[in-house]
Amino acid sequence: MTESTTTPSASIPVGGRSGSAAAAIDDVRGVGVLVRLVAYVLDAVLLALVIYAILFVLHALIGPTVRISQVDGVPRVSADRLRSFLDTAQATSAAGLYFAGWWLAWGATPAQRLVRARVERADGGGRLAPGSAIKR
Repeated sequence: MTESTTTPSASIPVGGRSGSAAAAIDDVRGVGVLVRLVAYVLDAVLLALVIYAILFVLHALIGPTVRISQVDGVPRVSADRLRSFLDTAQATSAAGLYFAGWWLAWGATPAQRLVRARVERADGGGRLAPGSAIKR
C-alpha cells in the first residue's frame, strides 16, 4: 500500500464531457512542491513550540543539559550525556507522534489542513493505517 498527499479539486463529469448525463466524481490531484513546503515549514514551527514546551518542563524536573562553570577563571562547558539523550529521544518521539497522530486522527497535520492538503492511501483514498503513518 502506498500513500500520497492530495488536495480536493472541483468535481468533473465522468468521461470529461460537459453536459454529460453521467454522475460527477471528485477529481483528486497531487499537491505541488510549494504547497508541501509551506505546510512543512508551518508544521516545523508548531512542532518546535511543542518540543520547546516539553523540554522546558523536562529541564525543570531534571535540570539543564548544558552547564557553564568557571574553572581557574576560564569558562568551562559541560554537557550531561544522559540528559542530552533524553532531550533527543523526547524531540524525536514528539515529532513522530505529531505527524503520525495528526495523519491518523484527521488525515492531515494542522498546516496541511490550512493549505487544504491531506495524506491518504493511494489505493482508493481514506486515512492511512497506523503502520503506514509510522513508516511515513
